[in-house]
Amino acid sequence: MSLVEEASRDASPSRARERREQLATQLPRIVEGLIDELSAESEQQRRRLTVLRRSDIARESHTAIAADVGLSRSQFYRDLHEARELLSDALENRFSPAGVQRDSSDPRFLAIEALRSGGRFDRARALASTLARHADAREAIRALCLRAEVELELGTFAAASSSVEHARRAIPHVVDEGSRRLFAARCDLLECEAAHGGGQPWPEARRNAALEARRRDYRAGDSRAAVILAKALVEEASLRFERADDAALPTIEEALTVVEDARVDDVRLLIDVRVRSSGIRALRAQHTKAALDEAQQIVAFAERSGDVRGLRAGTQMVAGHLLTLDRLEEAKRFALDALYLVDIFGSSLDRVIVLSNLARIDVHRRDGAAALRWIRAARAIPSDAFTIVQALAITEIEALVLLARAPQAMARARGLEPRVRAWSRLTGRLKLAQAVALEALGAANEARRASAEAVEHATAQGSPLLRRRALELDVKLSGNSASRRTLRELQAALSA
Repeated sequence: MSLVEEASRDASPSRARERREQLATQLPRIVEGLIDELSAESEQQRRRLTVLRRSDIARESHTAIAADVGLSRSQFYRDLHEARELLSDALENRFSPAGVQRDSSDPRFLAIEALRSGGRFDRARALASTLARHADAREAIRALCLRAEVELELGTFAAASSSVEHARRAIPHVVDEGSRRLFAARCDLLECEAAHGGGQPWPEARRNAALEARRRDYRAGDSRAAVILAKALVEEASLRFERADDAALPTIEEALTVVEDARVDDVRLLIDVRVRSSGIRALRAQHTKAALDEAQQIVAFAERSGDVRGLRAGTQMVAGHLLTLDRLEEAKRFALDALYLVDIFGSSLDRVIVLSNLARIDVHRRDGAAALRWIRAARAIPSDAFTIVQALAITEIEALVLLARAPQAMARARGLEPRVRAWSRLTGRLKLAQAVALEALGAANEARRASAEAVEHATAQGSPLLRRRALELDVKLSGNSASRRTLRELQAALSA
């Protein structure tokens, strides 16, 4: 019999709740005991568990721990990764059917989260699947939604949609109406994210209706609705950002207000909101340096809280802002740090994203060969992430031009155009890549027209990086005085 069956066979809802509360009280003592047991096995294991205890329990700075223990940055993260795996295995064994009293199924959810945080996504997904098969309706929905979240992190969007569909089928079997409504809201959110990731986002009317429903739940005073609303707002802001929609900024500001007013303590969500806020604010050139400061604060917060996922996301955002500010060598160093964290703790999708960012940085460094190496590495990883795949293709076009392969680049650009038409930010990047390729081909008139279109797109979508590059090319090709004046103003704003 599974742990879930053992836990729930005789339990009434009130008794199950009492058991969960007992576990919540006992768990810190259990974790400390396991760390002591594991530390006694060897000197190397003691060092690793010391790193984990100070990082994940005492919430000390990663930099300070590494210095005190005498570890390099890379060895510190290797030790932390190994320690989290050791503790995850020990928790899983402690709460397995053979080794646990019949008191709660919640340890399995804790184990799933521990596996996920430690970068063991396949095992997290497998454990969630096992739990879903043997649980009652309420816990099966939780497990399936958690499995969908893991699948979204892996970039397997069709699988995530399937998990959500299975979760929806169990909702009618939940007795409490309020819980049914919240489960349905969580399913809506995950389905919306999966559709977006696969390049087929929900229509605006459907997204707006779902958001308004989440706002009503939140205004009704249900504290659980705050997290779902904030996540839905982050998802909506992300989509509007990719489509160069001005509503991205007020949407992420609403998410910030929700997490602050509701005093949300979900570290993962808090960092997601802050990272997206930093990216959107940087669309205004005069705010790019402030956005960089915000991203650096995210990195510091993630280090203090022991959240490696947040550290990776913050590090990537720092790299992006440094790229906008034309601080290319610094940008590459931060992107390489993010890649190292992904190698240990990240998913396959995380790796594709970081490799894509590195390729773009190397294009700006005018190292086409290095950019193509990153692109080949990214393409060796299966990915259904629509916008990332298209962004890689645009970066490849730019790299080919740098390597004097402009005819091939232009052919790729023409083939890509229909696929990115609905995505304004990608379209702007593609227009600029086409202009660069046309210049390399010696098609001066066409290149000037394309550069003017690139300036128009970049101005409309507000990206300082794209706008600066488009203006520089337009000045070079046409000597346009208006573009030259606008470029000087943009450079001044970025330097302020």
